[in-house]
Amino acid sequence: VAAIGISQLVSVNKGYEETVLNAEDVKFLGKSLEKNILEVRRSEKDFLARKDLKYQERVDHYLDEADATLNSIVETTSLREISGKAQGAKSKVDAYRKSFASMVQADVEIGLAEDQGLKEKFRDAAHQLDSNLTSYNNEELANSLLMLRRYEKDMHINQNNAAKTRDYLQKFQAQTTRVQRLLDEW
Repeated sequence: VAAIGISQLVSVNKGYEETVLNAEDVKFLGKSLEKNILEVRRSEKDFLARKDLKYQERVDHYLDEADATLNSIVETTSLREISGKAQGAKSKVDAYRKSFASMVQADVEIGLAEDQGLKEKFRDAAHQLDSNLTSYNNEELANSLLMLRRYEKDMHINQNNAAKTRDYLQKFQAQTTRVQRLLDEW
């Protein structure tokens, strides 16, 4: 009886030890995951502030690390609840990756700098319009063009404030209509 008791005690102790070691591994992986997600957020903020594609690469790198860590958690744990939460987190990481890539693509199309994308095209068109309208030698037309350029700059300065950008866009569009009317009358 004593031998059976000792055998069962050793078995329980070994099972408890495996469970504790498994939990420690998952805890370590959880801390690693937290670090990677914080680095993702940091790199995202750096991209938004600096408009540099190297930060997109960093976001992708840390998302890959987070994904690998979540896979390790699923493989390591025997608890269905933790495994299910890790699977849910993986789908959120994938959704974030897609959303971030879409945002970066939109920023690239708009232009990460003044001499890129739509910003460059808009600026070139504004310069072309300026040179074409000066040949008309019309003060009212020149003033209207200056107002167009002002609203353009105001939109750029306030690009992070949707309400102000919308207001300046409306003013810009109204001024564009005015310039078109003046040209038609000329």
